[in-house]
Amino acid sequence: MTSEDDHNSLEEEVKELAPWLPRRRVPNAPSGYFAELEEKVITRINNRSANPAPRPERRRIRQAVAATLMLLLVTGVVQTFFAPKPSAVKPVTIQSLTTAEIQLWLEKENNLSEVDFQGYLEVLRED
Repeated sequence: MTSEDDHNSLEEEVKELAPWLPRRRVPNAPSGYFAELEEKVITRINNRSANPAPRPERRRIRQAVAATLMLLLVTGVVQTFFAPKPSAVKPVTIQSLTTAEIQLWLEKENNLSEVDFQGYLEVLRED
């Protein structure tokens, strides 16, 4: 019994048991297809490994990494050359502030009244 006979007997059995099922046609491979398939697959694999084409996803990832590194480099250069040097920052002491500056700070930060401010100035003058 050949495979074709098996297929026909199977179709007849399905027809008898379940006539409502649709018939399926089994595609047939051309003669010699599987004999050449292995050789074709190996040839394609060898061609790809010899000359791999870059994938678009990898290219985008590489571009993103390169852009990030460039941004970090530019940021580092800008900070190195244009950031204020620590010696250029003058320390501020309370004695170096004017009365108007002290009053402005106290009014904004602490909501002190004029009476409280005068008392604070008297304490500063005693020191």
